[in-house]
Amino acid sequence: MEIIKLFVFSLVVILSLFAKNNSYANDRIYRSEAKLLSKGASWVDLSFDLSSTLSQHDVDGNEVIYNDEVSYFLFDANINYQYAIMDNFQLLAGLKARYVSSGDSVETITNAGLESFYAGVIYGLGKKRGRDFAISALYRFRPYSVDTYANAAPSDEVILGDGGNDIEFNFLAKFDSTKWTSYDFKIGYRIPGAPISSEIPFEARWVKHYVDWAFWLSANGVYSLGGDEYTDSPQTKPAVSSGYTSRWNSINRQFLALDATAQTIIKNKYLIYGKVGSTVLATSTDKDIYASLGVQWTTGGVSAQQKFEESFKEYTIEANVIKVSPRGVFIKIDHGSLDDIQKGNIVDIYKTDYFGGNILVAKGMVYEVASASSIVKIVTRYRKMPIQKGFAARIK
Repeated sequence: MEIIKLFVFSLVVILSLFAKNNSYANDRIYRSEAKLLSKGASWVDLSFDLSSTLSQHDVDGNEVIYNDEVSYFLFDANINYQYAIMDNFQLLAGLKARYVSSGDSVETITNAGLESFYAGVIYGLGKKRGRDFAISALYRFRPYSVDTYANAAPSDEVILGDGGNDIEFNFLAKFDSTKWTSYDFKIGYRIPGAPISSEIPFEARWVKHYVDWAFWLSANGVYSLGGDEYTDSPQTKPAVSSGYTSRWNSINRQFLALDATAQTIIKNKYLIYGKVGSTVLATSTDKDIYASLGVQWTTGGVSAQQKFEESFKEYTIEANVIKVSPRGVFIKIDHGSLDDIQKGNIVDIYKTDYFGGNILVAKGMVYEVASASSIVKIVTRYRKMPIQKGFAARIK
């Protein structure tokens, strides 16, 4: 698939161009794989994936035609976990349970069980001017074996997957373009335990993340290194009970899929997301439509948001908001030039209470100064709440 080679090359160039911007994207609502956790933190992701085959494609990319009405469904339940031993070195683990259904107008065969579990490590290569880089290594174990047959495979059984234990290495990158936009890129090298070719998995994302929601478009797939021993004689490869799918026991499989994901945050901790997508190019595998629903959260350590707010703690002047413009773009505070406030000063706006609560709401810049008061223009909002009279205005 020359189009995949061109696609991957183009993405690298485009991401590099966007990465020249020095703005930093909001990490509260979206967590990139390339951005590691803080020391002592744990990250958990629970998700459910559903995939339905639209068409099968052979080693030449041609659609496989059946006389009967056939179907193939795959349902996965996933748990992924990450623990930060250090800021730049972390452990990975996870498991996948799978349910498979393959049938035609006569009968439907199903299978269910633990498809795989994995362990791995990820090492952060550092962050520089809005760019995060990391490398990871994974070992995936499958607790089942797949029988092969010289002739036709039995039609009364269906396998969970390819079987065998995989080894995978990945390079991950995140580029911040603006406060609300970032780009993720991932490329790897996978050594399958099953008798199929080694391959290069890849993914690229364009991410828009705001205060309480995020949205991203993704292109992902696999490029085969063409090392299958049956490349020149695919008809002689032993058969397996795969059912009505070309996903397993493939010969130099390649595919490109496109999907869209929306994510929001609840209780200021849990990220809930949903994804829909479809495979658009396929060789020796299926074209399918798929969907996912999941939740993820981080516990322990010091979150990026806490680190961010910690940097705002040293102030020389503390004032109060005494007036807010109708649209909330300008506010008036009760300190002015007599309090050493000058035009251009940066002002952090907090919601406070009598119990010591401090919530960073927005950042502004002193727009106009009088002797005992100042006008502040709001330039950045950190919380989706209106600024009100009585909020604290703090100046370093």
